[in-house]
This record gives sequence, C-alpha cells and structure tokens, in this order.
Amino acid sequence: MYNEEYTRGVKTPYENRFSKKAYVNKSGLVLARPIVNFLKQRKYFYIFSVLIMVVCFGSFFVRGLNLGLDFTGGTVVEVTYSKTVQGPDVASYLSQTYPGIDVTSTSSRETSIRIPAKLVTNTTAQDVQKLLQEGIDPAAKVTSAEFVGPKAGNDLVYASVMSLVFTIVMMLLYISFRFQWRLSLGAVASLVHDTIVVIGVFSLFQIDIDLNFVAAILSVIGYSINDTIVVFDRMRENIRKLHNISVQECIDISLTETINRTIMTSLTTLISVVILLFFGGSALYIFSLAMTIGIVFGTYSSIFIAVAISYDVGLTKQDMLVRQVNKDGLEEYER
Repeated sequence: MYNEEYTRGVKTPYENRFSKKAYVNKSGLVLARPIVNFLKQRKYFYIFSVLIMVVCFGSFFVRGLNLGLDFTGGTVVEVTYSKTVQGPDVASYLSQTYPGIDVTSTSSRETSIRIPAKLVTNTTAQDVQKLLQEGIDPAAKVTSAEFVGPKAGNDLVYASVMSLVFTIVMMLLYISFRFQWRLSLGAVASLVHDTIVVIGVFSLFQIDIDLNFVAAILSVIGYSINDTIVVFDRMRENIRKLHNISVQECIDISLTETINRTIMTSLTTLISVVILLFFGGSALYIFSLAMTIGIVFGTYSSIFIAVAISYDVGLTKQDMLVRQVNKDGLEEYER
C-alpha cells in the first residue's frame, strides 16, 4: 500500500525534523514518512461503501424507521414518589401493560413516562397512577399529563428533515465558495454517506428515533466536515509548496500527513461519547449511540471517500489554488 518510489534513509538537510528516516522520491522530494497510496485503493473503499448503502436502503424499505414519541405522538406523564425509584424498574413494570413506553428519571423520586399514541385513552393518566401505586409506591402521584398529538409529530418530522437538508446544502455552498465545486461535491457526498449509515443502523436494529437522534446527526455532519476541511487545507498548502507533484501524489501526501491527526482527534472524541453511551443513562443513549456510529464512519469517509470522489470527478491543480485578482483586474492563481 505504500508508494514504492520512495526510498528510506537518505541523509537530508532536515536532520532535526526528519533525522535519517526521511523518504525521498526520484525527483528529490523529501518527506517525513512513507506515502500511503490511498487513491490506488479507492475502488475497494467504494465497494465497501456501496455494500453498506445497499444494506441501509434495504432496511429502509423492508423494516422502515422506528420513530419515537417525538414524531409519532403520545402522552408524557410526570410522576412523583415518596421514595427513591429506579427508571428501569418502572419501565419494566409498566411495559407489561404499555409496551414501547419510555421512562426517564428526572430525579431520584421523579420519573417522566412517555406512552405511544396508539395506547393512549381518556383515562391513561389515572390508569398509570393506579398501576404504580399497586406495584411501585402506594404514594405515587401523577403531577402532570401532556398529550402530543400526531400533528405535532408530523411537524417535527418535517422540521427534522428540512434541518438536515438545509445543513447539507449550506455545507455544499460553503465548500464551493471556500474551495471549489469538485471538492464540495466530494465533501457533501461523504456527509450524505455518513447520514445514511447512521440512519440505516437505527433502521436495521429498530432503535427508537427521537429529537436527540436529529441533534446527533447534525453534530456528526459538523464533526465529519471538519476532518474533511483539514485535508483540503493541507492539499492546498502542498500544491502551492510542491509544484512538481501530480494531483494524485498531492492527495496521497496530504492524507498521509493528516491521518494521524484525524485518527487521534476522532479517538479522543469517541472515548468521551462511548462513556456517555454506557454511563449517561437512557436520556443520552440515543444521542451517544448515533454519535458513536457517526464518528467512526465520519472518520472513514473523510479519509477514504471525500477526496477520492473529488479526484474522480476531475480535480485539477488549479482547483486547489487560491484565486486572486491582480492589479489589472484579471483573475489569476496564487503561486
């Protein structure tokens, strides 16, 4: 996978920086590490991503999405107790009568219980209170019951979809303005790739989707595009500094130079998110799970997909140079 045109151990004038482990190519280009041939391996990554997309879309059409109460509607019941109760215990007890409920502990003696719309009746609040008094705490009391109708759920679905579409479109415009449309196309393709994978995993395993999930998707988009922009900036820097290299070599050099930074940044973030996944409780479970999947595949797409797609749609050296206007009012490229 490494570029065989580079030889190791050539003495260079950069002793303090590279020592005697420098890698030098046939034209005398000195680099600190062997260059990985990312682009030559891109067809394998394309195949892997296509297979994942097929599984995700297949799950969309066969299993669909398991929309939570935020989207389908239902009743939110707030309950107080005279003693300390555990949310999972309440959920396990009530799920026998109300399958699919979601119980969140707001404090040691308070819980928020969300019941799907299809199970809601005019006496739901009273029935829940009676069940809790019989099996959990005789002093359990419902303090409030709020109904979220299907109309509100439909509005949330529309708002969530539009927020995702708007975010991706704005990313497309920003990168087109900041860099060039071919780079923008690759970056946005990787964002769409990451979004589909996260939604596909939730569809495949029928995990509830709520507003925390939407927040996680938007966070994943922002996180993923950050890694991609770092690579694009390094490509622009290298194409100005190393005039004799090809576009393919510039991409391979830039990815090799930034891969350690990308992996370490993703790993440190992933550690924090995984801790939330296991110890953050039910309130943060959906968010942290979506973030975990998104960070893993966002890192993968930033390295192996975004730049590869830009290259395959005809990326040139001029596309990576900064356009400037000279004193005669003519556009030219920065050198």
